[in-house]
Amino acid sequence: LLYNGIVIVSQGEPSGRGANGIAGIDATTGKSLWYAPLSGSGTPTPAIVDGQLVNHDSTGELEVFDPTTGTERWHKNLGTHAHASAITPISPTAFVTAGDDPDDVVAMDVRSRKILWRAPLPADARSAGSTYLAYDGTRIFGMYFAPRAATEKAPYHATQRLYALDAKTGHTLWSADVASGVAQERFLSSIPLVHDDTVYAGSPLAPTFSAFDTVTGKPRWSVTLGAPAARGSVLKDNVIYVPTTSGTVYALAANDGHVIGQHTFPDVFVDTSPSIAGDSLVIGGDHGYVFAMPLAAIRASNADTP
Repeated sequence: LLYNGIVIVSQGEPSGRGANGIAGIDATTGKSLWYAPLSGSGTPTPAIVDGQLVNHDSTGELEVFDPTTGTERWHKNLGTHAHASAITPISPTAFVTAGDDPDDVVAMDVRSRKILWRAPLPADARSAGSTYLAYDGTRIFGMYFAPRAATEKAPYHATQRLYALDAKTGHTLWSADVASGVAQERFLSSIPLVHDDTVYAGSPLAPTFSAFDTVTGKPRWSVTLGAPAARGSVLKDNVIYVPTTSGTVYALAANDGHVIGQHTFPDVFVDTSPSIAGDSLVIGGDHGYVFAMPLAAIRASNADTP
């Protein structure tokens, strides 16, 4: 997260044990400017809302900081626990966030410090707090696993569901099954990608990637890949770039999902999401490498070595 020349990064691991905090680093010099400890895991992603740094952690605490100094301004417990989710702004002063136990989506205004609405997800939902929410200006999209296992221990058979909420009221508009399969320990829900009137979603449960109508939730297309998709994907010029757990990044046509090209890197992509910098894809692998490759090369390539 970059704010007025300060790179803001979170530190932590899902259980909340060890050091958990947020740091501000000078973008030019790399000098540490401030560090703010957190009450829970630092794995969720904060955001700047109304000039304030907003974070939701694994204890349920919403912590609001001055992004220039790291000084805490106020905090409030939301009663739902974020694990690998993110603050998603929906207006200049409001945001949404998702949590587990209970699996809720919460909208809040940071200026008034009031909760705008709370949307409980179905009773069989699990891991709603392990995904980012997407927002298209009208609707909020998220993912969860179902059914909730009686023992809460993996492996167990599950279905990943995509859902849409009304951004003004939190009312559920629709839900759709994305994929089914065996959930493993600490699986993180995939991150939906929304563009125009289509929302795209992969899943760690099966090697599929699908597109849905944002208004109705009806499937538009689905394509089978060589491995399950990583957490996130990106889109540029009507091409979706989808990293997978095998290390292959696919370039898919946004209109029908056909494979334009693919490239396999010497790493695997699981709990990671790519970014686009100019005309290149940038992605970090689970083995500690960071790769950058021209988008055109991915579209044209079937090679196994970057």
